[in-house]
This record gives sequence, structure tokens and C-alpha cells, in this order.
Amino acid sequence: MLPLYCNKCLKRRTADPATPFHLSRCYHIVCSVCLNGGPAGEKQCPVCDRRFEGVVLTRNMPSNISHYFEDPRKYLELYRKISKFQSEQNKYYMKVVDSKMQRLPDLLLTLNGYIKLETQLRQQLANENNRIGELRKYIAFYQRGNGGPLHNTSFCSSIKALSKRAIRPRTPSMNSTMTDTGQNSSFGAVVDPKYTQARTSTPVSHKKKKIIVAKRRHNTDFDI
Repeated sequence: MLPLYCNKCLKRRTADPATPFHLSRCYHIVCSVCLNGGPAGEKQCPVCDRRFEGVVLTRNMPSNISHYFEDPRKYLELYRKISKFQSEQNKYYMKVVDSKMQRLPDLLLTLNGYIKLETQLRQQLANENNRIGELRKYIAFYQRGNGGPLHNTSFCSSIKALSKRAIRPRTPSMNSTMTDTGQNSSFGAVVDPKYTQARTSTPVSHKKKKIIVAKRRHNTDFDI
């Protein structure tokens, strides 16, 4: 602990342990003899003549005051430990941030893929809703009896019945709005089987073509 002495008379506490020492608000240590030796009335600091406000220095004084009288090397070691801990925490944080920043391009590509998929699904949903609407119109047309056969009546009455009938809606396609190629098509579009067969068929080599041409010539010569 820091040796105590009065900043006014330089008396050490060890010389007179019974004399109380005070720490003022202006950070001056004074003994009670110097503090009470001033003018009567309001107490003033004997060193700087300011209004005295302070505490008595004892073993039970508050910790925020006792720190001023302890060995500063203890707090220096504590400061080093705290500084090292906070520095390591900052390194870990920057390492995690750097790893996440490296993954950012891949995450952006994935996000763009999901956005395109959402657009395709919305378009497919709109096409399906249109197809459902046409199916409902088609069903409602026959439920009203407009699509039934004509009765065996005279020719004129048949013509009148035909004129009174509502226009039959277009027959909706039962195919899905997604073609075999995996792309959105227009409503009711059907994939050409020749197109799919041409895509799936294996290419014929040049040697096989020569064999096929030779067989055809042989067959024609035999027919003649």
C-alpha cells in the first residue's frame, strides 16, 4: 500500500497512527490536525483552499478509493489479460465475417436461381388457372343443356333451336402447361413426337450410312 503522509505538514501516518487522515475531493491527503487548524466555520482544504469534501482513509474505505493506494502492477497485469481477451474475440469475429463474405457469391447465385424458379412457377400457376377457367366454362356449357342432341322435329324448329343455343366454348386441352422439354408452353400446346424422337434418337455414323445405302441399292437391283 502507498505510504500515507499529509500534503500540508508532511507527517507520516506511521509516526502517529492515532491521527486520522482524509482524502479530499481535490485529491489531497491531509491529517485531521491540519484540517481542523484552519479558520472556524466551513472547512477548507489546507493545500488548495477549496471547499473540503472527503472521506477518512481506513481499511474499510470504498473500493473505488482504495484502488489509488494499491500496487498498480496488479492492475497492469489485469489490463493485459483484458486486452488480450478482447483482441482474440475481435480476431474470431473477423474470421467468421470473412468466411461468410467468401460464401456470399454462392449464396447470391442460389438466390437468383430461386427467384427464377419462383417466376416460372408463378407463370405455370397462371396458365393452370386459365386452363381451369376454360374447363369450368366447358362444363357449365353442357350443364345448361346447350350441348345436348336436337329433338326429332321439323327442319325449321331445328334451325330455331340451333340459333338459340349458346356458342360452345373451345375444348380445353387436358395436357399440362409444362412440356417435356421442361419449359413453359402456351395453353393447350402439345409436344411434337417427331421432335422428341429426333432429340432422343442416337446419331447414325458415316459407316452405317454407307451400309444402309448399299442395302437399298441391292434391294432395288433384286426387284428389277
